[in-house]
Amino acid sequence: MSSLTPVGYKILQSVAVAATLCVVSFSIMELSARLELPAAAQLCDDTLLQSSTSPNGKWMAEVHFSNCGVKTAQRWHSYLHLTNLYSGTEYPATLVTKGRQDNLRLEWAAESEHALALKVSGVNLAELAKIEQPNGVAVELSEPLI
Repeated sequence: MSSLTPVGYKILQSVAVAATLCVVSFSIMELSARLELPAAAQLCDDTLLQSSTSPNGKWMAEVHFSNCGVKTAQRWHSYLHLTNLYSGTEYPATLVTKGRQDNLRLEWAAESEHALALKVSGVNLAELAKIEQPNGVAVELSEPLI
């Protein structure tokens, strides 16, 4: 029985160390969030390439070049971020392409009295990674590059 006591003690000690590390890690994350210095921001670069507000003032479209929010670190993408300025609803990755896309052009068009379309031209289809359709505005590819 005396041989089990040191093993039990070591297991208890290991669990205590693991719990302490978890508490310390959580505390550091909470402190960085309160100081508005998230750890991810240190590894994240983001550049605004262009922005455009819809004619009715309801939508803001922004094209960013970034390595943020992608699954593999240091993979650079350009992405279209849409924001409904009335409701505050955001669509951060409506259109995602690999690499920097300086040739993208944004043009707002009214589809009807209540519907808008955002025409995005200059998209290289070989580099297109994702496209979504948010509620309230249609995103259309016009003049894609092949």
